[in-house]
Amino acid sequence: MKPFYMKESIILSLIALLTNEEEVVKMVYSYWEAIKTLILM
Repeated sequence: MKPFYMKESIILSLIALLTNEEEVVKMVYSYWEAIKTLILM
């Protein structure tokens, strides 16, 4: 994976941890899964 996407993943994970809200966490993970899917294509 490219470093940019790794940084993006870390940032999203931190946001999810800081907010600690289920809805936000679900949004973050679904967003990240979509990005990974695009990378793998």
